[in-house]
Amino acid sequence: MRAPTLFDMKRKELYSRSDIVSWLLSEWRTRAVLPYVTGTLMDLACGDNRLVRKYGAGTGVDITNYHNVDVLCNDFSNLPFAGNEFDTVTILAALNYFENPGAVLREINRILKPEGTLLVTFLNQEVSRIWHSFWERSITPRPAFNEAELIDCVEAAHMRIVQKKTFMFGLNKIYFIKR
Repeated sequence: MRAPTLFDMKRKELYSRSDIVSWLLSEWRTRAVLPYVTGTLMDLACGDNRLVRKYGAGTGVDITNYHNVDVLCNDFSNLPFAGNEFDTVTILAALNYFENPGAVLREINRILKPEGTLLVTFLNQEVSRIWHSFWERSITPRPAFNEAELIDCVEAAHMRIVQKKTFMFGLNKIYFIKR
């Protein structure tokens, strides 16, 4: 297993509730996405595995065991699952942390069932840059991810965005992505 990074240590603070703002935002994202989760669930970069616990079943995958992680995996572009295994895959506020988001989306395309849905959330780019400048101080591969980048990654993975919804007073979006 790899050595913990500064980001890992910061996320441990988040999931211990010492950072109440981050904890509340995570709770809000989970509640926003939960109504759209169906069937077998995999939450990628699951953190404290809150979504899986609230859904009642599923598999939480992360690179570090923050709390209650089901599967530890160092490479999200090479997941230890069979093809066509999940009805819903989620990435909540984490896509900008991936070194190669395109490769991760291609892997999700492999493990997602033919009629399955990938749900991705992220803050709008301006808010994300402000948030990361205060909270993380550039410890992420990119402080913000924008819709154009998402579209490029999704299309390169032979998938498509079929719907998007805003929440959190328009500061955050859920993208519904299909094969």
